[in-house]
Amino acid sequence: PATPAVEHAMAWAFKGKGKGFWGKSTWWTPEAAIKPWVKQSSTKGGKGGKRGRKGLFSDLPKAQQKAIQAKWADRAKEEGREEADDTEFKGTVIWRCRSYGWIRPQSPELLPANVLESMATMTAELRGKAAEASTDLERFSEDVLYFRINDRADISTRLDKDMEVSFKVYTDSKGAG
Repeated sequence: PATPAVEHAMAWAFKGKGKGFWGKSTWWTPEAAIKPWVKQSSTKGGKGGKRGRKGLFSDLPKAQQKAIQAKWADRAKEEGREEADDTEFKGTVIWRCRSYGWIRPQSPELLPANVLESMATMTAELRGKAAEASTDLERFSEDVLYFRINDRADISTRLDKDMEVSFKVYTDSKGAG
């Protein structure tokens, strides 16, 4: 092979006065046009974007509603839920999340004895767990009753914190509600 007439040295750290042989054309051409920067959602390490919100229970077909209600009834049976009586009591929702919450009865002394005992035991356990985890102890400053969101008489009723409610009581393997 023939040796080139001029050997080119590697690039210098400073510019020279002329461009010489290399300045006449570009040495690199991008293969694809560069797109402007746009923020894109990343699925790396995450759940992969926002999913559609679940619809309302009342919007489901009747057959599906009955199937879900049957699951709820089975779960209550598994937990050994026993209704105390048909008396309605009043109280205040002191805390709730997506699926459950806590009610402070207005007049706890009116509750049946077995419910009072179960409620006191359950709340004492909850105070202990809250103290261990250093979380909200105020929630359990008084004895409370548990409720599951699907325990509502009217499924379309929205329960919020500090809302006055009327309820019936029960006991189960986990405590009182």
